Amino acid sequence: MREKESTALTIDLVIENRDHFFIIGLIGGIASGKSTVAHFFEKLGAYVINADHLGHKALELPSVKEKLFASWGEKVFQDKEVNREALAKIVFQNQSDLKKLESIVHPSIMEQIQQNFQELVQKNKTIVVFDIAILDQLGIHADCDIVIFIEASENIRKKRSIENRGWSEGELEKRSKFQKSLEAKKKLAHCKINNNGILEEIEPQVQSIWENIPSTYKN
Repeated sequence: MREKESTALTIDLVIENRDHFFIIGLIGGIASGKSTVAHFFEKLGAYVINADHLGHKALELPSVKEKLFASWGEKVFQDKEVNREALAKIVFQNQSDLKKLESIVHPSIMEQIQQNFQELVQKNKTIVVFDIAILDQLGIHADCDIVIFIEASENIRKKRSIENRGWSEGELEKRSKFQKSLEAKKKLAHCKINNNGILEEIEPQVQSIWENIPSTYKN
């Protein structure tokens, strides 16, 4: 595991029975296909922690809703639920609004991650994959035994963001400015997986990494 960088966004992750787990962190650009890679690890027996799912759960919490309303009012709500699209339009306009959102939501996400680990001990699951978009900015890449960079060309990522997420032409570039550069992310990785759109090429790359995980972690 690596030392944590000192950043404003770093939140300590406390994992009980840490030696029980082998943790894989996925890192890469937006729409690089981290969730696709995570799925292949899941097929092999890993447990995937998906930050998007945890983030959606966090936005359902009354305490989080209250803070969001205090910060941005009714414009980020629809029928008493958080309107994620309206919220995204606001926070991806300037860094201060994004940091405010992160300060509200990230503590809940980290708490859920810790709860997941507590449950995994009971389930005897030992290999865990972090499918977390800002793994590096949260500082929890340092909690991983291995960090994998998911490589995908900018054109492929743009195409995916438009077709799969319904984003406009310039949305990927706009949101990417609020993350660390691809080069900075690559420096944190131990290895990479190429994911330029051919699914058949991903599985053998995942399998190769899986085979190098110590057998003591495999059920």
